[in-house]
Amino acid sequence: MSKDTAHTPRAPRLKLWQEITLVLVIKAVTLGAIWWAWFAHPQDKRLDGAGVADSIAPADPAPKATPLLPENHHAPRSGTR
Repeated sequence: MSKDTAHTPRAPRLKLWQEITLVLVIKAVTLGAIWWAWFAHPQDKRLDGAGVADSIAPADPAPKATPLLPENHHAPRSGTR
């Protein structure tokens, strides 16, 4: 094999600090685009933090559900009397 074989020229590699900076810039631009697309313009103008919090964890807990069967009875099993 000869050392004079033709190689395709490679692009020069970036230094580590340049690669890290490039990745952080791309990440910041991507996060900014995601924020702008989904969070910058809420659809409902009446939407506020208190309303969202109330829908997630209401201040008045729901009434306790009553059991379908009394406590001293068990559900019947199939095939038994």
